[in-house]
Amino acid sequence: MEEKQQLEQIIAAGYHLAVLNTSVPAAVVARFKRLSLTTGCAAYDWSADHGLYRLGIEHLFLPRTRLPVDVLAY
Repeated sequence: MEEKQQLEQIIAAGYHLAVLNTSVPAAVVARFKRLSLTTGCAAYDWSADHGLYRLGIEHLFLPRTRLPVDVLAY
């Protein structure tokens, strides 16, 4: 429960970008996906190979989002 509250605090902080340092990135992505599905708020993940995609709709990548500068512009 504490991890969920920490994640909600990071989101509520209102920053446009947050860096999460973890040794288990898949677990962080899974938490964001669960949060997205339960709240209806969009959460995105990024892959240098494919670009940005919305969690829960992993098969649709946003065009022109492979480069970090493009993701920030989006």
